[in-house]
Amino acid sequence: MGFTNRGVKSNSFAVISTARSKGARAALLEVCFIDDADDMKLFLAKKNDIIIAIVKGFGFNVSGETAKGEATSTETETPTANKTGGCYYA
Repeated sequence: MGFTNRGVKSNSFAVISTARSKGARAALLEVCFIDDADDMKLFLAKKNDIIIAIVKGFGFNVSGETAKGEATSTETETPTANKTGGCYYA
């Protein structure tokens, strides 16, 4: 997309280690590093392309359906809304 590829990292980040210790699969997705105004302009210009690439990376197409069949949830717990309007699973 025009950003510098800084490579895949395999450090033991706390968020990943905590999730794995609780039996969850986890990955940390970093979209880009914004070091200056040019990086910010590129990010803003490519924002929709980035979103579509992430969606496709998870196996979905842009209409929300999976590329390999219907999306199914593996969650067995009820999501709880947090103060920012997002959800988390306890």
